[in-house]
Amino acid sequence: MSPDRAAGGAAVALPDDVVLDAAQPSAAGPAADAAWADAVSGAGGASARVAADTSPVSAWVKHPSMVDWPGHLAGVLLVTGCNFRCPFCHNAPLLSAPRGGLAWDILESLLRRFREHWVDAIVVSGGEPTLRPDLPRLVGFLRDRGFRVKLDTNGSRPEALEAVIDGVDYVAMDVKCALDRYPGLVGFTAPGRIARSIGVIRRRAVDYEFRTTIVEPLHDDAHVDEIAALVRGSRRWVLQRFEPRGELLHPDCRTWPRTSPSRLRSLRARLAPVAREVVARGLD
Repeated sequence: MSPDRAAGGAAVALPDDVVLDAAQPSAAGPAADAAWADAVSGAGGASARVAADTSPVSAWVKHPSMVDWPGHLAGVLLVTGCNFRCPFCHNAPLLSAPRGGLAWDILESLLRRFREHWVDAIVVSGGEPTLRPDLPRLVGFLRDRGFRVKLDTNGSRPEALEAVIDGVDYVAMDVKCALDRYPGLVGFTAPGRIARSIGVIRRRAVDYEFRTTIVEPLHDDAHVDEIAALVRGSRRWVLQRFEPRGELLHPDCRTWPRTSPSRLRSLRARLAPVAREVVARGLD
């Protein structure tokens, strides 16, 4: 496949541990209904499924994670809707227009369940969370209940980042490619906003990382060097392994090779001067 914007492909599904469309769990099958019943226990039961005032959270990962925020046992909340169409996206069902989410009282019940499993932090991911105008309310809701908050973002909305960044403990921003390749690769035609978000994060985030998924057919040395110029002098740059999976957005990407450990190690060594910390994630 050429590195142009993905144009479609067969239907894909989220991993089994993700519950999608939480506001209408019956549409997602028995597993989602069971997870819903678990989450709403003690919070009004099934009658609380539909509420006019809903949160932006449309899905969640059933089990706490130790990989989405290293050093924390984190619950992962997901919003739907994204303005990118990355061909190697692994959350393709979350890309559609934002849908109704959990009522706030049901979300609170879910957070209590996370607490019972020793969760001390929440990752807000997606989709693209900064597309939601109620993101500041969600961040405040989580902080008021004692959770640390990590935000995952594609960096397309610097003004939305500025609106929440003081309430967020950690920001992870994907830098997909060199700026001039954003229109062709992910369909985003305002790459200057990516550079603005990098600046906002570097100036104001308590802690942060920029991260690039190294897809060997797309990211040769020259391309990676262009990305390095964008993040040079930053606190942390994470080079992530690409993993071919059946749920990737573009079917060609599902058969591309997994990023080799040797490629990640060589990039980490060569690019070590770029940031205070250059991390190769996915070597095991």
